[in-house]
Amino acid sequence: MNLSETQSTIKKVIILLIAFTAFYYTAKFSYLGVKSVYFALFPPQAAEPASEFGILPRLKMQSVTIKGTPKYNLDTIDGNLPQFPDRLNVYKIIKPEPTLLSERNIKQLASDMYFTDQYTKKSSSEFVWVDGTYNRSMVANAVTENFTLRTQLVPLGTALSAVPTIKEDDAIAMVSNFIKSKSLLNDIDSKSIKYTSIPSKIVLGSLKEETLNPNQSKIIKIDANRYINIYEKHRRSEKLVKSFPILGPNPKNSLISFFVTNHKDVYKFPIISYTYWKYDQENPSDYYLSDISSVWQTITEGNGVIAYIKPSKNDYYDYINNVDVSNIDIRNVYLAYYEPSEYSEDTQYLQPIYVFEGKFSQPDMQPNDELGDIIIYYPAIRGDWVK
Repeated sequence: MNLSETQSTIKKVIILLIAFTAFYYTAKFSYLGVKSVYFALFPPQAAEPASEFGILPRLKMQSVTIKGTPKYNLDTIDGNLPQFPDRLNVYKIIKPEPTLLSERNIKQLASDMYFTDQYTKKSSSEFVWVDGTYNRSMVANAVTENFTLRTQLVPLGTALSAVPTIKEDDAIAMVSNFIKSKSLLNDIDSKSIKYTSIPSKIVLGSLKEETLNPNQSKIIKIDANRYINIYEKHRRSEKLVKSFPILGPNPKNSLISFFVTNHKDVYKFPIISYTYWKYDQENPSDYYLSDISSVWQTITEGNGVIAYIKPSKNDYYDYINNVDVSNIDIRNVYLAYYEPSEYSEDTQYLQPIYVFEGKFSQPDMQPNDELGDIIIYYPAIRGDWVK
């Protein structure tokens, strides 16, 4: 083969390669285009939710009683209900079980809180300590590891008169350090926790909000609020894509809360409420959610669970019931998880709920009066998956 024939052969090969390449990519992009159009016209059906826990127990949530038949208005930014997925995970609460160290651990906690080794055993798992010197008591369950600490407010108020004021950041740091030092939360919950505070004071043996001089508070309530965070995992990192609050019976009163002062020892945490249910974070199961439009219709008919209500003139610590309500303006709607205050066979799951936050007015309000705050719960799991 001479040079001229070689060149001719090479040209033919190049032309064939170009033609093949053009054909390949034309066919590929045509296929992708047709596939895209097909799936746009006929989207694939999502698989049914796994629903591995079977029919779920109905959530038992207590509603605050109100008077009147209020009118419900949707007052979100765009005037519409948010878009929600058609399904969401349910998590199983891990049943508390006793261990060989259960009793020792709870006694050590009492000792760390300046109680003596003198206690009363109310049951096989419940222990009570009473400190007559400082008017305190502590009740703890060795199996669940939940506990409460209470201090009589009159002597506490007297003791705090000689104690310096406390800053919000310092109070949060003290609570955070205490939780970590006692391993009260697992690593995932410790990572997701967020703190809120209520500057407070003691007036005539009662707790009140400190609204006039919050920076001069002698005692601050710190709520430790848990979240279920959903991450999108990448090769070398993970990205937070969704965060759902875990709410108890009262969304403004966390099941984990501490009152904090600058007292050096006994009265450092004079009041503690600690209820913490560990849940299986690795093995959830998804369930269908109720359509938000039908839920909203149910809410407007007055069938929601009023979890929190506070007229603008009332104090955070006031007991509020039978408020006369004329209008409710819902300004925010979101998904959360409901955490029970007690564990039983009927409360063994963290189930999603719809939360409706807004403002309310009363019949006797004047034009310049501030609106009150209201929060309403409603179970989110579709009714055919709840017994």
